[in-house]
Amino acid sequence: FFFQAEDGIRDYKVTGVQTCALPISSADRESVTYPLATVSGFVIARVRSGKAPLEDRWQFFNQELAAHYADWLKARADVEFTRNQLEKTGQLAAAQESRHRQIVARLQSIAGVVPTKDLAAAEADLLQAQIEGQKDVFTAESNARTARRQQASLERQLSQAGIEPVVLSRARDGMVLIAANVPESKISLVKEGQSCEARFFGVPDVAYSAHVEHLASILSSERRTLRVLFDLSDADDKLRPGMFAEVGLGTDKRQSIRTPTAAVVHLGRVDYVFVVSGDDDFEAREVSVGEAHSGSIEILKGLNGTERVVSKNAVLLKPVLSQSLAR
Repeated sequence: FFFQAEDGIRDYKVTGVQTCALPISSADRESVTYPLATVSGFVIARVRSGKAPLEDRWQFFNQELAAHYADWLKARADVEFTRNQLEKTGQLAAAQESRHRQIVARLQSIAGVVPTKDLAAAEADLLQAQIEGQKDVFTAESNARTARRQQASLERQLSQAGIEPVVLSRARDGMVLIAANVPESKISLVKEGQSCEARFFGVPDVAYSAHVEHLASILSSERRTLRVLFDLSDADDKLRPGMFAEVGLGTDKRQSIRTPTAAVVHLGRVDYVFVVSGDDDFEAREVSVGEAHSGSIEILKGLNGTERVVSKNAVLLKPVLSQSLAR
């Protein structure tokens, strides 16, 4: 649908609606670094300062996470131990069998000299060595499988509690992990390695550079959110587990299309702007929007950066838009 102009591009008359001023502005591209979106989170873990091994310096948000982490470390050590045991057991079984085979081969070469019973005893010893070796290897393999299953179970528990084990394995001095639940509608704005900015209520005068460390593989069915972990460095040791934060997603330099906030009309679950499409008319265009910033809002989808849009009083056209869509 379109609206007829009465006076240039500023005064428009809509049938059944009195004439009103509809200022027009350009929706141009500009280079920006402010966040695509902002989410709330908290410090879920950090590597505290000290001289102990890094894996022993993790400090967690609650005791449950700390217990899961301790159990996971033990399980990881058990996996390494049982793997070594399996390797050595296999080597021992092979060595024992080889030794008995050599004895049998030597006795067979002088079968006419040694008693028959000695050869039969050597062959029996070889068979027993094979049976015992297979049994020992089977037991070692079972122990290794059990250890791996235990490790996998504890890794799932850690993941469900909010931290992926692979992230913990990347520990470094001053490392801080922030956990945030990103709404389903904003998931497309997040990707691993993405630059972010974190601000903390407990340290209001500092903006920390961060990046997206990990995205959970499963969406929360109750909250319709995705758990995201952010990684930053705290060289001054100011941050503590449990501290709340606001995380700005996507602070890499990018080209952005912005319009005044008043240019966007929200109807149902959809946002629209009114684009000037000729000398005397304009159209309603469906758009996807980002964050509002200093009186303007980012248009993520729907405009190409060359249009002119109604920049003020667009909400006055909402009833007409609603009626048109209903038809």
